Amino acid sequence: MGLRTQFVCQSAACRRQVEMAIATGLEQGQISNPRCTCGSEMKKVYFKPVFRELFMRRIPELFEFGVSAALLFVGLYMLYEGSANNSTSDAAILIGGAVCFTLGVMTLVSAVRCILRRRRMLRQSIPKNYLEGAAPETR
Repeated sequence: MGLRTQFVCQSAACRRQVEMAIATGLEQGQISNPRCTCGSEMKKVYFKPVFRELFMRRIPELFEFGVSAALLFVGLYMLYEGSANNSTSDAAILIGGAVCFTLGVMTLVSAVRCILRRRRMLRQSIPKNYLEGAAPETR
């Protein structure tokens, strides 16, 4: 069995729709449009593309937020411990805390920018009349 495709008759009087199975070995260029019982040529039914947001794209963002939260927490803890203790390794602890804190802030900023960029792209992909409450244009 192959791919199932819907065809519609191009005759304004007929407009018959048929669903056909196309063999998997055939390529798109090898298939000619079928003929309807009225004699007119049939063409594939047009399906308007639908924008779907993938869940898999959200996983890296959640990971970024988790990493940034962990780095911020570790960095703040190391800064607190480095400033509270009077030992010989205070400078190393303070530098490590500052590095972790800085990496946490940078990762958080990157995740927020990614989310804002996606929201902007989603807003631009939606037709303006759809945002105003009108129904989207159909064919």
